[in-house]
Amino acid sequence: MQSRSLGLSLAAIILVQVATVSAAHAGSKTQHNSDVKAQCISDGKARGLKGKALYHDVVECFHKSGFTH
Repeated sequence: MQSRSLGLSLAAIILVQVATVSAAHAGSKTQHNSDVKAQCISDGKARGLKGKALYHDVVECFHKSGFTH
């Protein structure tokens, strides 16, 4: 009985670790994508783009910059 309890405890610890690593990785991807998008917007505005022209420029820049899914 004690062996089963220990096994379940270890399984729970492993699952928590996997979930923590996955969440950290997802958070860093989101932050990276936000940074890239902000830089693309700044670049477009610096070139004097507005409205639809700015939007299309930002989309193109974002896709070219290697954003992560």
